[in-house]
Amino acid sequence: MRTLVLDVLFSGLIAVAWALTGTKSPKFLILVLPLLAISISRKDRVLLSAAELENRPRSEIRERLEVDATGTVIGIVLAYGCFVLFVATEGKRYVRIQTEIALARDLHQVLTPPIDRRLDKFEFFGASIPSSEVGGDLVDVVAINGHWTAYIADVSGHGVASGTLMAMFKSAMRSQLMLKRDPEELLTDLSQVILDLKRSSMFITCAFLAYQADESLRFALAGHLPILHYRHGETTVDELSVSHLPLGMFEQQTYRTAPVHFQPGDLFALVTDGLTEVFDTRDNEFGLERLKQVIATNGEKPLPDVLATVIARVRQHGRQTDDQSLLLIRCL
Repeated sequence: MRTLVLDVLFSGLIAVAWALTGTKSPKFLILVLPLLAISISRKDRVLLSAAELENRPRSEIRERLEVDATGTVIGIVLAYGCFVLFVATEGKRYVRIQTEIALARDLHQVLTPPIDRRLDKFEFFGASIPSSEVGGDLVDVVAINGHWTAYIADVSGHGVASGTLMAMFKSAMRSQLMLKRDPEELLTDLSQVILDLKRSSMFITCAFLAYQADESLRFALAGHLPILHYRHGETTVDELSVSHLPLGMFEQQTYRTAPVHFQPGDLFALVTDGLTEVFDTRDNEFGLERLKQVIATNGEKPLPDVLATVIARVRQHGRQTDDQSLLLIRCL
């Protein structure tokens, strides 16, 4: 009886350990191996020889078989019941989580649709490619009464938490733009708004171009990568950069904008670090310089071709580990 009880106990513990390993974390494997070693090394599991069985009374053998059979049936029933309970509990949790993730993914697709539009003298094309079901990047163009603002944002991290903060940021940005806020005041106020909505470890980097009523272009950065400016007919790409902290890091952050001189045929590229921080098998980063070379070589092509070429070159270099976004703006 003792052997049977120990067999049932160890078999159940091993099954639970395997289940935890497969559904929770591989770290539970450290429970499986010791249990297997103890179970295999037990001396009381040694089978009786045929000669020893012949020397045992038939009544004792029959009684042992009946006990073993009864114990086996009880063990199977209990194991099956525990298995059903485990599947029901984990299954409900899994379905709930997957439903929430699917809802968040659908919301992300609504909030970050591909951009393909033309406004007066400018053409826009962009997309955001999340690294998981829900991303924290954002590309957007807002046009109001003949002037527009094109921006790209990157919430720290990725996943549902980043996607949620990204949605709140887009709502706040569009609300402020509808009020025709000055770009410098806009970023200052957005930083304060985000500071009150996020977790302490989160922040948002942002880059935007604003076309104003006087037909001038201004840009601003908040802890973001430089805006890349390809000048028509040239083979180099300039970096438009202003040093500022990301949004939502400290109280009373202030921001300033700078003018941009442009001419017909020029191309602007707003990117997130998910494109530059891609590493090959030798741990070499794709980097901003390689990205500038790709844009310089393909700057005269149609915007969809430029975006497709950039994504293809980055994918050739290494595996995607972060959200990747690119917004292209061409002066016509």
